[in-house]
Amino acid sequence: VAWGEPTMVQAEKMLFAAALEDPANQRFVLLSDSCVPLYNFSYTYTYLMGSPKSIVDSFTDKTEKRYNPNMSPVIRKDKWRKGSQWVMLIRKHAEVVVGDKHVFQVFRKHCKMVVTNALLGQKLVNARRLGFVFRRKQILKGAAQEEHDCIPDEHYVQTLFSVRLVIVDKYFGF
Repeated sequence: VAWGEPTMVQAEKMLFAAALEDPANQRFVLLSDSCVPLYNFSYTYTYLMGSPKSIVDSFTDKTEKRYNPNMSPVIRKDKWRKGSQWVMLIRKHAEVVVGDKHVFQVFRKHCKMVVTNALLGQKLVNARRLGFVFRRKQILKGAAQEEHDCIPDEHYVQTLFSVRLVIVDKYFGF
């Protein structure tokens, strides 16, 4: 996987799919090194296992710099969401994430991080060490090119549930 690329979401989907193979697994948690819970393991475990609902940080991305209009009609602008990678899903919601093909395909095609010279501060060597993957077309000049700078793992689960909200509400009690 590479940070800022759809491969991160693909890996998350694969982790959920592997965890779903065990029927004893009822909660599915993704944590980020920058979003670790402030409580100890025992408290966090008890809280998450006792929650009857999924926990997903989701809000409307008002900056509009990451939404790509080419995502429409599958992902309309009013359904575009952002949030942290930290999520806890109940089993049925993890199944929705694993089973999704349409929204993920749109993300693979249109949600990619744009690496600019301004973002890198002209330090390509350090950026490569941090995990950035470069393609000649990604290194762009000018603010106009940053318009659709999309970080998939900050948008995918949130947007998927926003797009599927009616279905999720009806069948899964989200």
